[in-house]
Amino acid sequence: MAIRPLDLALVLLTSLSAYAGDVGEPNQTCPTAWVTASGTYFMDSADYWSTTPPVESTDWDYYRVTLQPGERLDFTCTRTGDMGNPADLLVSPHDATSGCPGGWLPGGFQDNGTFTVQNTTSVPRVIVVLMYAWLHNEGWAEISYRLDVLISGYGCTGPGDSLEPNSSEMPRRLTPNVRTGLTVGSTPYPSGPAQWDDVYAVRVPPGATIDARITFVHTNGDLDLLLYTSGGGIVATSATTADVEQASHTNLGGSVEEYWVAVRSRPGVPNICNTYQLEVAVNDPAIGANYCVSAPNSTQNGASLRAFGSISLGNPLNTLDFVVEGLPPNVPCLLYYGSATTQVPFGDGFRCVAGTTFREALVFADAIGEAIVPFDPASNQPAGVVTPGSTWHFQAYYRNVNGPLGSGFNLSDGYTITFLP
Repeated sequence: MAIRPLDLALVLLTSLSAYAGDVGEPNQTCPTAWVTASGTYFMDSADYWSTTPPVESTDWDYYRVTLQPGERLDFTCTRTGDMGNPADLLVSPHDATSGCPGGWLPGGFQDNGTFTVQNTTSVPRVIVVLMYAWLHNEGWAEISYRLDVLISGYGCTGPGDSLEPNSSEMPRRLTPNVRTGLTVGSTPYPSGPAQWDDVYAVRVPPGATIDARITFVHTNGDLDLLLYTSGGGIVATSATTADVEQASHTNLGGSVEEYWVAVRSRPGVPNICNTYQLEVAVNDPAIGANYCVSAPNSTQNGASLRAFGSISLGNPLNTLDFVVEGLPPNVPCLLYYGSATTQVPFGDGFRCVAGTTFREALVFADAIGEAIVPFDPASNQPAGVVTPGSTWHFQAYYRNVNGPLGSGFNLSDGYTITFLP
């Protein structure tokens, strides 16, 4: 986190006759505000007021601070001493992003205090601070005070990771996989909606269990993990002080449900921008289990293979369907299966199936990158290969012309099923 400390010691002179200006002059108006930079400065100002003849001479000093997207300004003034007539020291912040004099900002104070301004926009924000003394009666005043300005990175100030934008307003659909290098902060990415969480949507078949896990460094900022339904009902949470948070939930309904995985920085805690690894798995012990890995494709996802239905060969309906998620839209996809497993680089991904292999008919993904492959064990080739008690390993092969490695194709993860009588 970049921090730029700025300590200003300002002294009001006892008389206008002694006032000779300072390094910030002329800065008596908003357009001539002195642009502050890192360092320590000794500034001069003066205030004199008389009614005989009526005259008020005041050296108002304006200071300009530019906050980059995501930065935060902490502005603290401590009054340390004064001489002459009673007077108040006033600190008045303004937003001059659109020009001077700028709009008044809340948080100004008298004598001692702190105000905070945070830039949550995608463009630089200009803050102008006016410092002046207000005399109670005729005469002169000298006020000594110390001004501490802290400009710091606040939350994540970059464009976000490869899965942005994602939030409860815009969840990112994911397939089960392991993803590294993700970031979440306590303020928004300038390019995305206001958020302090990452939200991912995962489809879970009936009876299946979704397992989510994040790994991070807790001392870099506390992160929590939540699972909840797309309707907003929380079904599992993990909020410890460890470097790992885990949560799981089983879909007990009778249809495929979409669950949201939320990774949240602790709300209200400033200066958090943490990196984490996300692992999501969907397992249905009654059907089968995923294995091997899938590599990212042109959608930034890796394709994932799942199955739901019946694995009983005695079921006359043979209602077993494979679903491939995370595909590029409308691409051709081929399901194949074999008697052994492996994990070797192939195309833009990994080949997870070995041994004696067979393939199903070609299908096409739909507009959101899903493909459904009906599987009838009675019609596999050669007939009778899938028998009760036999174990087979399945994988989807698909075209990806614009994939990251340029091979033109990629593969899903693997899925293992042991068939029942």
